[in-house]
Amino acid sequence: MAKSPWSTEASKVLDEDRTTKTAEETFTAKGLDPAMNPYGVRVRESRASELSPHPRSIVLGIDGTVSHRDWPMRITRGSLTQLMGLLIDHGFLPNPQVLISMIRDDMDEVPLEVGQFEVDEKIREDLERCFIKASGGAGSEGYLHEAYLLLIWWVATHTACDCFEKEGRKGYLIIAGDEMSNARLGQDVVRRVTGETLENDLTFDEIIRMAEEKWKVIFFYSHSNFYREHEQTRVFEWWKSKLGHLAIHLYDPEDLAVQTAIVTGLLDGSVISLDDGLTRLASVGTSAQIIDRVRRALSAFAASLDLNRPVEGVPAATGKKRRASRL
Repeated sequence: MAKSPWSTEASKVLDEDRTTKTAEETFTAKGLDPAMNPYGVRVRESRASELSPHPRSIVLGIDGTVSHRDWPMRITRGSLTQLMGLLIDHGFLPNPQVLISMIRDDMDEVPLEVGQFEVDEKIREDLERCFIKASGGAGSEGYLHEAYLLLIWWVATHTACDCFEKEGRKGYLIIAGDEMSNARLGQDVVRRVTGETLENDLTFDEIIRMAEEKWKVIFFYSHSNFYREHEQTRVFEWWKSKLGHLAIHLYDPEDLAVQTAIVTGLLDGSVISLDDGLTRLASVGTSAQIIDRVRRALSAFAASLDLNRPVEGVPAATGKKRRASRL
């Protein structure tokens, strides 16, 4: 019997197929696919099963605006396979269940897309259902803001996960983007995107507190040639003021999979130190250039962790032993 419904080798075959196709041939949606539409969705569930008895829930939210127009093809041509291979085959985070989401601007015709929690190639299917177009540039609050807050609110209020409900482990909400979030989530946006009615607008701080009850909210700030250095500094410092060391640089899109694997592994306890994670990356052929970038990106994050603490959700008597990270 298979130990996992995921097959890295089968996924590599699909990666190769995508390299022969253009983005237009791969992402064929002409609008919002019903399967990715958050309107009227009550809940997305991440539940235990025979093949995934202790699921670890991950929401991967990708900025879908013009500055990230090549990201969907990067992910479907290799990053997804790399990520799932590291998590499952190499033990960075056993039993992952991944929900793919795409985020744009509040006033975009498709501000938010959300898939299902999946454990196999259905993750790719959800990604390729996304509506890819050259959108973005000015959210409801103007320049340098996008609708990340809409996704954070949606995940906080529309997901149900066994990792938290049965084991007391938080899920991982990872957002990759290059702008600040809107400071408020408006009732009008929620009504238009989900069909629901809020009593009042909600602030970023209110929503982040809601989300952090069940989720580790992580923002990968992806460096973009669209913005000048002082603008990039401003955006990253804003996220750092909100999330502390869970605001993390992503110096190159190529690093998305390996960085996600190490960050979730460190938080989960399956990676015992940054050096451990980087050594394991080197053992599977990751280039020295990528390892150097990831070390630089994750050093502050890893140093902020108490790596000798009991693993979250596991009794101290049976928790995994961890050694301090050597940085």
